Amino acid sequence: MSELKTKFARGMVWNSLSIGSAIVAQVLGGIVLGIFVARTEMRVIGLVAAIVTLPYLLSEMGLSIALVQAREVRPVHFHSIFAVNLIVGVVMALYCVAIGPIAASPLVFNAPVLKPVLALMGLIFLVLSFGVVQRAQLTRALNFGAVAIAETASCVVYCVVLTYMAWKGYGVWALAFGKLAQQIVETTALCLFARFVPDLRQVDFAEVRPMIRFGLNTAGSRIVNYLVMNADMFLVGKMLPERIGGDYAFARTMVISPSIRLAQLVTRVAMPVLARMQDDLKQMARALCRFDKLQAIIMFPVFLGLFAVAPVALHAIFGAKWDESMPLIRLLCLSVCFHALANISMVGFLSLGRADLSLRYQLRQLAVRPLALWVALIAWHSAPIVCWMILLDRVLFAWLYARKAYDLVESRWTRALGALASPTLASALMVAAVLASGRILSGIGSTPRGTVLVLAVEIAVGAAVFAAVLLLRDREVVHEIRSLLARRDKTIAVAETPTAIE
Repeated sequence: MSELKTKFARGMVWNSLSIGSAIVAQVLGGIVLGIFVARTEMRVIGLVAAIVTLPYLLSEMGLSIALVQAREVRPVHFHSIFAVNLIVGVVMALYCVAIGPIAASPLVFNAPVLKPVLALMGLIFLVLSFGVVQRAQLTRALNFGAVAIAETASCVVYCVVLTYMAWKGYGVWALAFGKLAQQIVETTALCLFARFVPDLRQVDFAEVRPMIRFGLNTAGSRIVNYLVMNADMFLVGKMLPERIGGDYAFARTMVISPSIRLAQLVTRVAMPVLARMQDDLKQMARALCRFDKLQAIIMFPVFLGLFAVAPVALHAIFGAKWDESMPLIRLLCLSVCFHALANISMVGFLSLGRADLSLRYQLRQLAVRPLALWVALIAWHSAPIVCWMILLDRVLFAWLYARKAYDLVESRWTRALGALASPTLASALMVAAVLASGRILSGIGSTPRGTVLVLAVEIAVGAAVFAAVLLLRDREVVHEIRSLLARRDKTIAVAETPTAIE
């Protein structure tokens, strides 16, 4: 257990680098696009991002998770899964080529540029298929450092390509070429680190049939999750004017994409750690509760802080260009906090080999969310109502996911409420302090320099209040985070000190 805790601590440090670079790339990319791209063109960028999310999710069919989750893996499994991924990569590339004319047609989104852009982005999935097994090997070995270096280097390349092309006025093409360059660098680095040499002569699909079955369940869950997560963008892009669609796409770019990356800081490490505890449900329950708490400590201050500073931040960076996106950004910030907690529960399902549960619950969401959004758009014809519906949906399903996850480990979901008490209180007081300081300093925010000063003060006040409340209320968790960042062996002792999370 001591060795596992040490690897977990190091994994968190490396994942901090990896996820941090990805978040910086996402935020910087959003800012660059927000500055150089017109509001109407941002709608097309949002649609491209939503459309290619599906092949991204299916590009490895959940087979990397199957390789990580499996108790025993032999070389034949790696070679066979590599062959499966190549087939899937080709299928996903052809999907992008085929979906382009449909999405571009006047009957769907009426955006002709979607056809060539999506065809180009299909190349991403051919490249990606060559690195899936290597990523799984490195993750299974808890070699998060290699994965982090590969992802960080690729993010740097993405930012350079995207910024240059957006500055030159290429619009949505900047996103397409930036993503392609990013994937080439990442796959190349993963192959160099893993040093896996595929041998198609050793392919035996019968040997990996259980993994393929697991992967199909995961892939099915991902397809449903894709429809649930992107129904809002498709409906807004189709039913609302281009300018409003651009505002909504910008809000998603600034909130949803970074939130997915930030949540991975915990979920990427939680998956292999929880998978190793499958035979000890009591220990797994304590770990699941601790991961809930850690997720909240990371996600709540960032996105509730963004909720508080959004009006000042938008003015400081973009002027008045994206003012109409502000209420959308605020509502999405609230919703991603609940979604991040649901992700921990989903990791619990997958670590126990219950991908079928993820699929079952997401089918319920699919039966509710798109229909509710469609009715709401017909009735109110506004983007904010979409954000309100998403928030209500995520609150409900975060509770349902947590209840089932804790049932599986023979515990009570109410334990999570106790774990979330400290970060919730600290975040609430942080938001109150930021709003109060903004009101006090509102008189000096009339100039660009004054707006930047107010933003800096709000961020400083919010960070200080959150840290102070967390330190006073929950010293142990702060000590664990500090130990985690220092790679000490005492980090996140999931097997010991159970009273800290009960």
